[in-house]
Amino acid sequence: MPYDLKTKSGIILRNIPDDVQPDAPELKALVQQQLRAREPKPVTPIVPSDPGEASRMALEGMSGTERVMANIGAGTDSLLTGLKQVGGYFGGEGVSDEELDEKRARDAALAESTTGGKALQIVGEAAPAALIPGGAFARPASWLLKTLGSRSGGLLRRGAAAAGETIGKGAGRTIADSALAGAAGGAAGPVRSDESRLANAAVGGTIGAALPATLLGARAGAGAMTRGGAQERAARIAQEAAGDDPATLRRLARYDMDKPDIPLTSAAAAENPGLARLEAGARARNGADFYDFDQGQGRAVYEKVMGATEDSTELAARRGARAEEWDSNWRVAETVADPQVFAKRVPEFRANLEQALRSSEAANPAVEGVLEDILKRIDKFGDDFSPAHLQQIRANLNQRGKAMPTNAYQAAPRDSAAVGSLINEIDDILNQTTKGAWDAVKGGYETASRGVDASKASGRIRESFMDPKSGRIHKALDPRGEIAEVTEGGLDRALKLRHGPGRVEDLLEPEASRVLNRTLDTMRRQGIVQRVKRSATSGGGSNTSSDNFAAAAAGHVVPGGSLGRQALEMAKDYANRKRDRALLDALRDPAEMMRLLTLSARNPGALSPAQQAIVQSLRASDAVAGADVLTGD
Repeated sequence: MPYDLKTKSGIILRNIPDDVQPDAPELKALVQQQLRAREPKPVTPIVPSDPGEASRMALEGMSGTERVMANIGAGTDSLLTGLKQVGGYFGGEGVSDEELDEKRARDAALAESTTGGKALQIVGEAAPAALIPGGAFARPASWLLKTLGSRSGGLLRRGAAAAGETIGKGAGRTIADSALAGAAGGAAGPVRSDESRLANAAVGGTIGAALPATLLGARAGAGAMTRGGAQERAARIAQEAAGDDPATLRRLARYDMDKPDIPLTSAAAAENPGLARLEAGARARNGADFYDFDQGQGRAVYEKVMGATEDSTELAARRGARAEEWDSNWRVAETVADPQVFAKRVPEFRANLEQALRSSEAANPAVEGVLEDILKRIDKFGDDFSPAHLQQIRANLNQRGKAMPTNAYQAAPRDSAAVGSLINEIDDILNQTTKGAWDAVKGGYETASRGVDASKASGRIRESFMDPKSGRIHKALDPRGEIAEVTEGGLDRALKLRHGPGRVEDLLEPEASRVLNRTLDTMRRQGIVQRVKRSATSGGGSNTSSDNFAAAAAGHVVPGGSLGRQALEMAKDYANRKRDRALLDALRDPAEMMRLLTLSARNPGALSPAQQAIVQSLRASDAVAGADVLTGD
């Protein structure tokens, strides 16, 4: 019959005729053919001829932050290209028109890929000038005008002197400094052979005069863009959200000292509604920021539940131990049993059974069945009916109330008055017959049953989250389906399930009950985020933060018009991303939140009005809590 063949290289040949040997040439040829098919095909790289297209291809896969930095770098590179070109005029290595055209095509593609990309390139080109100390351009110009004025006469002297005085101090010096720096940058910029460097200098001077507040603001706002500055601004948001509740810090400190096995977010650890609203907003803005935290918390909860209910696996062993305890104690009781006392009680016991069969309780088939079975056994054994037979009947009745009974004793209802009276009478007969030794049999069974019931209760809890036979998870937390999602409501319902005469949580071992209820309390603390989310909106998705910033910026003089405001927006976005990252770290880490809530804001120092305009604009967006201040990276 045909057979299959698998080679060492993993090739499988199927349905080979049985008259073809495994080393046959035709089989070897088939294997070689499949091996050749596995070899990777050579890929011819696509090399775009258009520099702009090449730049766009390179941008694929870059993050927003990487594109911002690339635009700023392209601007700085433009200044270096221009300086290289100026050097070519004096015998150095110049830059051809073709090279400049390629660079401009790349820069244009880069600018198109990023909101405000062109403005970022201008900022990058102007950045070196911003590092030059204030007044480095204005002071020499002021001195030159004053000198010219002193050597001139009449109106020219007075005008030159006034101009030199104006640009030598105050706001005039700031504007003149920026204008001259812009003119120098424009003159140093790259130009084609058919373009005018002088015209570029004039444009650069105009733009420079229009951006003094923006340049000064960039220097003053630099602190807001550092890690420390971002944390200070995040601290102000957290402090405003948390309010003045002193218990918040105490709870955070206690959580940090306890180091619980189940992690909590800062809002849950502090039990602070304001922080909970802040977290709800962060989750609404970008839930992925909390994915790893939620997975870790869910895994910790699952492990706690599984650890506390581990004794469910001991059910069979505990049942066996209970049966052995019963048999051992009965062997002792049977040695002191008095047959005469037992014989006197049996007729009365039989009469009571017949009377019970005539009562309304016997209308229940389950009650009728157990009464008739006992009568039948008494009649069957006759004079041979002994205490050993009665104790076995009593043992059978221990299994009454089964969900799926297999005999009359298991079908006997627990709440039947007739069944209860029957059990009491049997216990009384056996106790009198054994001179009280029966109490030890019954007591040992009750003690061992607590362990059995605890194992069954643990099993019921596990059944709420997984199939006990297959181990399959009902609702998985992790993508691989190895961890069950245990919710606050799910665990609460599992603990309150009815089991026999009581609830599951009442039958658990004391330590298991403590662990599970403490786990439930922890989950209730974490539930504060959902509760505040249901009670009030957190503002997720609004543009209040950006609107506040724009309004604050519009309230100050930004001579650069739309270009200045665009550069300002870029600075704000970058600073806010760092601030939001610091705030997210604190929302996920109670220890970090405690540090932020006790962080004192540093004094920004004495700033000029123009600097204050930019810094206050940056801070204006911090007034909004919740999702409005969380933009992510």
